[in-house]
Amino acid sequence: MLENFELFITQNEQNIRVSFFLGIFFTLATLEFIIPRRGLLVSKTKRWFNNIILIFFRYNAN
Repeated sequence: MLENFELFITQNEQNIRVSFFLGIFFTLATLEFIIPRRGLLVSKTKRWFNNIILIFFRYNAN
């Protein structure tokens, strides 16, 4: 049984990593929206858009 589990993990590693990332990302994004830690100086829409653009440029620069 352990061999089947290890095989499953190795065959689906990328899907598992992406699923964990998206799950944690959306959980934290929801918490940030519901329970903000401080007042905003810039709108969330503008801030999130800028962050996503920075990530896009970072990974396309390589």
